[in-house]
Amino acid sequence: MSISIYKVTTRKQSTLKGAAYLLFKGDVLSAVNWDFNRPLTDHEKNVIRSKFPFSQEDLKGFGEIFAVKEMEAKTAHDKLKLFCMYFKARRGSTYTAKKQEKANIKEVVVTEGLLNTYFSNDSFPLSYAKSINDYIRHYNYIRDINRNGIPEKSKFPNEYDARFEKQLSPEELSQYWAHLRNLGWRQNSRKVWVAPGKLDI
Repeated sequence: MSISIYKVTTRKQSTLKGAAYLLFKGDVLSAVNWDFNRPLTDHEKNVIRSKFPFSQEDLKGFGEIFAVKEMEAKTAHDKLKLFCMYFKARRGSTYTAKKQEKANIKEVVVTEGLLNTYFSNDSFPLSYAKSINDYIRHYNYIRDINRNGIPEKSKFPNEYDARFEKQLSPEELSQYWAHLRNLGWRQNSRKVWVAPGKLDI
């Protein structure tokens, strides 16, 4: 199902500053994120209610009141909004960005196309667990998939295999360990690999 996100801003003469972000799944409104500088007045609420876009077709009427455009995340704030709303659409839960993520997201491009690629792929080095830090860490890989398609499956198994490990060169061994860590495996103090969710006994 296609996901579209629109940024809605007020006209210049309005005292209401900020924006609203509308998320559509297919043609149907799925979520709204209000980010205005003050609460809406009763008059503003009535005007908005009369033209509120419950489908993408309704956006034309809403555009008579507000400036409506498909989301192009150029500022760090808009990049955060786009990621968080996309996360909500794909996972059904709210994403809260960490302070470090808010600072670092300005270094990368965030588009609906790249987010669709990111959230649609769980194969190594990507995993099911999605976050802004993970998006930033794998940004070049995501761009490459978006441009060239999914590469061949990883040559590494998704669990620790001591016999497989012994056949690897030092460089391949390092890549294999990184692959395991990305899947949630970890080494305990005795250098024994522990599976995701298992207690280290």
